[in-house]
Amino acid sequence: MKNILLISDRPEAPKSIAAVAETLGYGLSVETDPRALFQFPDIRRVDLILIVVRNDDPVSWSVLQLVGETLAATHLPMVALGDDLDVGQRIKAFQAGACECLTLDLPVEELKVRLDILASTKGRFDQIIDQNIHNILLAREMRKSSERMNEELQLARRLQMDFLPRTMPEIGRTRFAARLYPAGWVAGDFYDVFRLDEHHVGFYIADAIGHGVPAALLTIFVKRSLQTKRIAGNSYELIPPHEALALLNADLVSADLHQSPFISMFYCIVHTQTGRLRYARAGHPRPLLLENHKPPQELPGDGPLLGVVREARFQDAEADITPAQRLLLYTDGVERCMVNGREGTDAFFALAAEENGRPLTVYLQALLDVVLAPRSQQPIYDDVTLVAMDLTE
Repeated sequence: MKNILLISDRPEAPKSIAAVAETLGYGLSVETDPRALFQFPDIRRVDLILIVVRNDDPVSWSVLQLVGETLAATHLPMVALGDDLDVGQRIKAFQAGACECLTLDLPVEELKVRLDILASTKGRFDQIIDQNIHNILLAREMRKSSERMNEELQLARRLQMDFLPRTMPEIGRTRFAARLYPAGWVAGDFYDVFRLDEHHVGFYIADAIGHGVPAALLTIFVKRSLQTKRIAGNSYELIPPHEALALLNADLVSADLHQSPFISMFYCIVHTQTGRLRYARAGHPRPLLLENHKPPQELPGDGPLLGVVREARFQDAEADITPAQRLLLYTDGVERCMVNGREGTDAFFALAAEENGRPLTVYLQALLDVVLAPRSQQPIYDDVTLVAMDLTE
């Protein structure tokens, strides 16, 4: 039920107002003292305030002014009621904060419609305010949730970075360097370089299909699941790359993850004295073999993506690297590269050959800077990872 508060110098409501309130089913309270406004049991339950003003009574106008100032910060509608208000007086009422000026001699039907509309105004404002309060609380909760998510993603990023090698092994004549630039908080790209024994180093580069946390979690799965040695008693044998990929693929398919855990990968074992490479490829871009003043060569070899078919077969291949050459592994994020009007993989190949000859870390940073260079302010949509290997004299 809507409620009307009438402030007047008389204790009874004008007959027309009383009749309208009764017809509409509104509660009507009459007060002669404006201070009752501050003592009303629950001002929030009032939907409309009527102030009776009289031409010959300056006190009634003071009451209108006082109530108007009190309600200035609220959305409670105030109406000035008078018998015969001229233009100047109506303007004065509006300046005091009244939203309407009505005369008591209006036809009852018109008065009923006007008061009903005015009383309904507060209800609409209440709904708007309630909705705004709800939106503010929801935005506050969303902000807290976003902050928690950012903290969790920052932690996920630190954890993922911890799974990358902190330092590169320097064994025999091999030297390595790597760069990883994630497109988001965490990357679907990953790599590793690790000592196998006194004469062999294993290394790989991989790219989980997709982005974000699900793809990033696969980096941990691969690092834990990749089998590199087979130990029997006091002896061991290095598991060939093609077999290591087959075992990893079987584990990945058996994991039965909800999202398609497809991974491209290149895994290689290098003899640290001879530079002999033995590798296998699982749907990953072919590494480049670089030599000054020569076009880059792609290492041959094929193989399917990991995580698609349990019985997938992978092939071992071999190659030799000399001190005059450099091996470069990369993920497909380099395809946004643009050099001298060329773009994509061809531009990256040209850049890789052009910058070759620099020290490993300087070389990779130069490649990364060009790949990540702003291009029409387009954001980076894919991770970029580079791994390079040299062989000393």
